Amino acid sequence: MKFKRILLIVPPFPGVNQGKNVLLLGVGYISQYLLDNGIQNTVFDMRLGYSVKDLKKIILEYRPDLIGMQIMTYRHDIAYDIINEIVGGNYKIVLGGHHVSTIDAEILRQTKADFAIRMEGEDAMLELCQGKPYETIKNLIYRKDGKIIQNSLRPFIEDLDRLTFPRYERFELSKYDEQLPITTSRGCPFQCIYCPCAATIGRLFRVRSPEDVIKELNYWYHKGHKRFAFVDDNFTLFPERVHKLCRLIEKNCLKDLDIYCQGIRADKVNLELLKTMRKAGFSQLGIGVEVGNDKMLKIIKKGEKREHIEQAAQWAIEVGFDVQFYCMIGLPYETVQDVEETFQLALKFPIADVHFHNVIPFPKTELYEWVKKNNYSIGDLDKSLIDREHFSRQPFFETPELPAKERIRLLKKAQKIEKIVLKHYFTRKMTPSFGRFSGLLAFFFFFGPIHKLVTITFQTKMGKFFIRTFLDKYHIDVHYY
Repeated sequence: MKFKRILLIVPPFPGVNQGKNVLLLGVGYISQYLLDNGIQNTVFDMRLGYSVKDLKKIILEYRPDLIGMQIMTYRHDIAYDIINEIVGGNYKIVLGGHHVSTIDAEILRQTKADFAIRMEGEDAMLELCQGKPYETIKNLIYRKDGKIIQNSLRPFIEDLDRLTFPRYERFELSKYDEQLPITTSRGCPFQCIYCPCAATIGRLFRVRSPEDVIKELNYWYHKGHKRFAFVDDNFTLFPERVHKLCRLIEKNCLKDLDIYCQGIRADKVNLELLKTMRKAGFSQLGIGVEVGNDKMLKIIKKGEKREHIEQAAQWAIEVGFDVQFYCMIGLPYETVQDVEETFQLALKFPIADVHFHNVIPFPKTELYEWVKKNNYSIGDLDKSLIDREHFSRQPFFETPELPAKERIRLLKKAQKIEKIVLKHYFTRKMTPSFGRFSGLLAFFFFFGPIHKLVTITFQTKMGKFFIRTFLDKYHIDVHYY
């Protein structure tokens, strides 16, 4: 059975972490790959404010023969409810996304969808649309004679250059945040106990060539875009690749770029590389710190030391980066003193921002199995994965070292540390324009009700425009998220 008209749906998943209308690369790549191979499709992103009623209307108008939906672990109950609302039409339903890859065939037991695709979805989705026999489509999960069949996994796509980068032709592009996401690699070879990457994108690290990445930057640059977010998990794992990309940026005269790079391991950068990146237009750097001492870094199998983190932060700040730290609270065997050392590390450097994430034990991770084995979960762990996210202040589990009450206290204290770091950053940025009054203005800006109002306003398109216009005028680059 061939499918010729595909409707790709992004369900809403509200939460603190969903404050911006960020383009989703996974759906973007699937849509583009299908278009490149002659399969018509359109994207309906319900995060843009659309209701189930709106969805049913677009289904009637577009008349798809296959509906694809991305499922995330957080708030997958909302996606399940939407499936129940639309199932039974003259079309089939296929599910994909990280949640599918972490629970496998269970996704078809929990929903009435017809198919699901694990791991990388481009080739499996195309073969499904082309009408290839289900049993031959690797990565596919399907129903047959009342049974659920899970096919074996296919090898990873190692030549990422054969995938056209998303041009978002079937998205309502003007409704998304102006900072465009770019990925230049897939996979993560490291063994961190909390990370679901092995289950969702694989351990095999594969990359796009610098020439292919520059094609994407060139394409968007000549359409007027200069703000980008490189969302790789390990962007600098191969330093020479990054050096070459930076040289190509200069050679192609891509000027005044503002590039945020979120996936940096502290032990995979050096001063020379950071200088090269900064000159090419990289301005913001996110470092995966996780914890503040060597004991905990070893326990979580991070594979680096605190000295690496401190050195990378010092270098990055020295060459002019706005640095963000990503930390975690509540890992196995972590004590109050361990968490305090992470707080101290965040306050040691003049960084731009810090995020303290509530540790999530995702299925198929070593952490998940450890929590289950020791019966440390607070309530039903699988149910708590539905409505809690990294920014939740309700822990998923407790340990003898950090019982629930102490975890909640530390998560609340973490919010105060985040605010202190951001206030200091705001003050530093405002000083050239406002001098000694910058501290007073920062205090006013971060005063509870005022800060909450500005944050809410920033989430609207018009509010974001006016706030950024003001901040740009005074050369202030404030990080809200």
